[in-house]
Amino acid sequence: MAKHCKQERKIDGRTAPAKRRRALVAAYEAQIGSALSPATRSLIARAVAIEITLEGIEADQIAGKPFDAEKHARLAGSLARLLDRLA
Repeated sequence: MAKHCKQERKIDGRTAPAKRRRALVAAYEAQIGSALSPATRSLIARAVAIEITLEGIEADQIAGKPFDAEKHARLAGSLARLLDRLA
């Protein structure tokens, strides 16, 4: 039987992206209300991850850097579907 090892990752919660993630999670949770199920919390986490990725792509676009418009469109569609499920 294969031995499963949980790889420990240390993430600095003081970084700007970590703070942005916490702020977005808190905003979504506040909008939805109390008694969030684990499934709802998971959807929120995924929506926030996509939203932060989109913000990075959009920052590159504004800065005149190359960006993947197709990836942006796919992620925006995925985010919209997740947000519809959370509504």
